[in-house]
Amino acid sequence: MNYLIENDEAVLIVNTKAAEIHSFRKKNDDYEYMWNGNKEYWAGRNPILFPQVSSTPTKTNIIYGKEYPMGNHGFARNSEFELFNRTDDSLTFLLKENEETLKQYPFEFNLFVTYELKNTEVKITYNIVNNSDKVMPFGFGQHPAFNCPEGFKDTKIVMDDKDELVISDELFDKYPTVVYDPNPYKKAVLYANNHELEVDFEGYNILAVWSPHAPFVCIEPWMSGNPDPGLAFEDRPHSYKLSPGENQVISYSIILR
Repeated sequence: MNYLIENDEAVLIVNTKAAEIHSFRKKNDDYEYMWNGNKEYWAGRNPILFPQVSSTPTKTNIIYGKEYPMGNHGFARNSEFELFNRTDDSLTFLLKENEETLKQYPFEFNLFVTYELKNTEVKITYNIVNNSDKVMPFGFGQHPAFNCPEGFKDTKIVMDDKDELVISDELFDKYPTVVYDPNPYKKAVLYANNHELEVDFEGYNILAVWSPHAPFVCIEPWMSGNPDPGLAFEDRPHSYKLSPGENQVISYSIILR
C-alpha cells in the first residue's frame, strides 16, 4: 500500500512493501528522482539492507553455531512493513520478526523506518531494537536507486564538493560496483538529466556506486560490507551487536536540489 506526504515544495510516496520510496519529486516539476523498479533491469527501488549487506557464496550464515539460509542483502527488502505512525510531514513503518524472518535470523526485533519531509529534503531514520534475550548482531546499509531516464549523458557524482566520478556504461564495464572502503565522504551530489540531488550519509563506513547498465544509478552508504564466509555472523567486521533491550539509530537524507 502506498502512503503520501507532501508540503508546498515536494511530494513523497512510500510503499509498505520493503518500506521503499516509490516517488519523490518537486511540486513544480514532473521529474521523478527515484527509480521505478522496472524488472527488466532491477526490481528494487531503494531497499533496506538488513540484517546483512551482500551475502555469502552459499547464501547461508552461521549464527551462534547454527546454519541459516539468507539471500542477498537480507530479508527486509522483501518484507511487508506495517504503518506504525503518520503525521502531516512524517511516516513511520515497522517490521517485526515473523515466521519467515526467524527461519533466516533467530532474533526478535523491531525495525522502525521513519521518513520526515521538510522542504525538498527527506530524512530517513532507522531504529533497530533487540527484543531477544541474547546479543543480536546485524549488518546494515542503504541501496537507493536514482532515475536517469535519458541515460548517462553528462551524468556525474561529486563527493564532498571536490571529487568527481563520471557515470557511464564504460565505468560499470570496468567496475561492476565502485566501492570506497573505507568511505572518506559525508555527501554525494548526483547530476543527471539536468537535475540534481544530494545524498547525505556522514558516518557510514563504506560507499558503493552501482548500475546494471540501466537508466538509474545507486548511491549506497553501508555500515558493513561483503561478509567473509569464513567468519560467523556475529564476528563480522562493522557489525552492530545489541544487548537485549538495546536499540541502534541510523539515518541518512536525500535532498532534491
